[in-house]
Amino acid sequence: MVMKQVFYKSILMGADKISDLELEYLGIDIVERKESGTRNIIIPLETME
Repeated sequence: MVMKQVFYKSILMGADKISDLELEYLGIDIVERKESGTRNIIIPLETME
């Protein structure tokens, strides 16, 4: 059985001007916020197509 990837994991650094609300509007989930402002995010595959 081949499993299809349904999301990408990423780290968003140095993007202070992009609000959490804007990311949510784009369908991006914020998994973790670091003290430095870095955000660990999950991007659904369908938002990349």
